[in-house]
Amino acid sequence: MPFNQNKQIISRIITLFSFYKRKLALILLCLVVFTAASIAYPLLNKMLIDDGVLKQDFTTVCIIVAMMLGTIILSSLAEMLKEFLRADIASGIHQKLVKDAFDSFLRVDIAYFTKKNSAEMLNDLTTDIGNLNKICDNSVFFVVTQLLTFCGGIVGLFVIDQRLAMLVFLFIPVKYLCVHYFSNRQKKQFNVLLNFITSFGHWFGDSLNGIKDIRLFGIQNKMQDEAAKQVFSVANAQRKVTILQSMNLCSEVFFIHSLEAILLLTGAYFILDNSLTMGSLFAFISYSIQVLDPISAVLNIKFLLSGIIPSAERYFLLLDHSSEHCEQGGSESVPEFCELAFKNVSFAYGDKYVLKDANLTVGQGEKIAIIGQNGAGKSTVFSLIERFFKPNQGIITLNGKDISEYDLQKYRASFSAIGQDSFLFNRSVLDNLCMSVSYSENNLIERIKECGLQELQMASSVGENGKQLSGGQRQKILLARALLRNTSWYLFDEATSNMDTESENRLLDLLHTTLKEKTVLMIVHNMSLLQHFESIIHITGDGTIRQYASYKEVVQCEPTFFETAS
Repeated sequence: MPFNQNKQIISRIITLFSFYKRKLALILLCLVVFTAASIAYPLLNKMLIDDGVLKQDFTTVCIIVAMMLGTIILSSLAEMLKEFLRADIASGIHQKLVKDAFDSFLRVDIAYFTKKNSAEMLNDLTTDIGNLNKICDNSVFFVVTQLLTFCGGIVGLFVIDQRLAMLVFLFIPVKYLCVHYFSNRQKKQFNVLLNFITSFGHWFGDSLNGIKDIRLFGIQNKMQDEAAKQVFSVANAQRKVTILQSMNLCSEVFFIHSLEAILLLTGAYFILDNSLTMGSLFAFISYSIQVLDPISAVLNIKFLLSGIIPSAERYFLLLDHSSEHCEQGGSESVPEFCELAFKNVSFAYGDKYVLKDANLTVGQGEKIAIIGQNGAGKSTVFSLIERFFKPNQGIITLNGKDISEYDLQKYRASFSAIGQDSFLFNRSVLDNLCMSVSYSENNLIERIKECGLQELQMASSVGENGKQLSGGQRQKILLARALLRNTSWYLFDEATSNMDTESENRLLDLLHTTLKEKTVLMIVHNMSLLQHFESIIHITGDGTIRQYASYKEVVQCEPTFFETAS
């Protein structure tokens, strides 16, 4: 990844902390206290050995031990307060990451959800947020402590013995090269792991959605083999990341112990010629670790970022995509329905045009059936009206004004819709009926009777997308939900699918009773229902729309269509 792009991502990560400036200031104060204690401890240890133990002064030993104990207590309290504040920040940032992602899903254009299934999106989001939240790990804040102790450690080294200090400095570039090497390798391997996790999430979600067909076609063994390959790929990539982390840790331990051995050997020589005291040697070793550890800590931030940045890039890409491709709305208020019209509307999926210079008109109170072969573009017409898609050319108007000029939420609140993929939430029947609609109890009871839902318990759960219901019950709930909104116009995409004859007749009766004064557009596959509609629109499949004033007219003009449909 280019340096500038890395820099931009890191900058966006840092902005996540902008809301927590006061808490960060308190954390910094705690780190300063902790650092001061860390720097003071080796000096106290030196005094304990040289001025207390070696001189056999028990009073001095007691005083210094008490001071060391006080230093430990103070640093422990600072550490506890820091952890409390850090956990609070981590929780807040995690909540913000989840909220911002969900807000993005609510805004992004509907086409985004055709590229990934829900399991894949959840898997990616969980992985990315989990990795991003590592910026609140203790290791990140520990770097600040290490940098402060680094400065104090250097002073301590040169104060105690310049010769040993130069020896320590010879180790610094060697350790830098080692940690730098493992950091680069982990970044590459973590990208590989992230790709495998994404691939597995897509495969797993796809497999769960098709579990019924997997059983019907008897391909369980094949899917088990695929699962084994997918899991092995993820596990193997994770194993390599873990190995790199272990090798990095082992190299650090090796360097520290090697330095200690050399310092002990050299220090012992200096002690024997009386140019260094025993306490000074042990204090020096402590300070040398305080100088070398920050190198690991700072470079390990790069090691940590190598795992965070790929997830951060994908997460911020989602936020940016929702900003660039979000649903746009105007600010105009929405009037009562008088007329809806397509004016030379063209729309294409990629290079394939579904509509070309199409025109249609829907008047107030009309009941219009929409017919056409599968894939002709019937549902696309509804998606255009609902403003999930935008025309490539031409405009769609409501009461003579381009629908894009109306406030989006108010516009969608002006109609009710049932789609082929209308969703039922895993909640009670009543919750799914009412959604955010204000209703009276009498109105609710009336809608329940009209749609034949008396046999259902209102408090019972419908399951995920209505899986605990029959297809007919599901359609009845969707119909009742639409009627409860009591809007001036309705869009029904195959509202009679999965309905028995009695329920179908009940819906047709509603067209002449409850919906008598309303405008209704209904996609119809059962040609026998067309006699109940005043006007019929035929989506031909070649990009054109033909509108007929009656059932009789469409039969006369489109005899081949009815022969094919039958």
